[in-house]
Amino acid sequence: MSRPALHIGPEMLIASAPPQLPLGPYHTQHSALHDLEFTGVLQPWQGFLSSVQTAHQNYTFRSQTLALTLKTRDPYAQGNVEIGDEHGLLGRFHKHFGDVLNSVFTSHSTGIRSADFKCVQSTFSGTPDVILKDDNHHVKVAGELKVPWIADHWLEDKYNDVDQLRIILAQPIKYMQGLG
Repeated sequence: MSRPALHIGPEMLIASAPPQLPLGPYHTQHSALHDLEFTGVLQPWQGFLSSVQTAHQNYTFRSQTLALTLKTRDPYAQGNVEIGDEHGLLGRFHKHFGDVLNSVFTSHSTGIRSADFKCVQSTFSGTPDVILKDDNHHVKVAGELKVPWIADHWLEDKYNDVDQLRIILAQPIKYMQGLG
């Protein structure tokens, strides 16, 4: 007997919870923060969260079907692959966030794609973990991933400690500045 499928559009796709990240019994236990410190001006971005929420609420998503799922347990929602380091995290990120973002970007003809840094021609010496690039293969956003089980990587603990915030933000800021 056939089961009905649930049609998933862009808005539902980006609102879906990411899968679990099952940690392998053997995994990295050291901080991956670089020996860098951002020395520029840091200041709160007033109204950031409310601006994002307003933009999301006012955005008109297309009704195009981007995915189908059976109305049963989704085997991919559980996160079946154990991870043990940043490479594993990076693979999971590209699979579950890059694929989703690219489906939504394509359906809305934004001209932006999630990609691996090696997909763009660059003389930049670093290698960001994740990028968004435009149709001309120019980097628009560069980012870094850090495994979530290392306390040094926890951003929420650094909000009120400017010295710690300067350290944790230094690498992605360096990439963004270097890439223009």
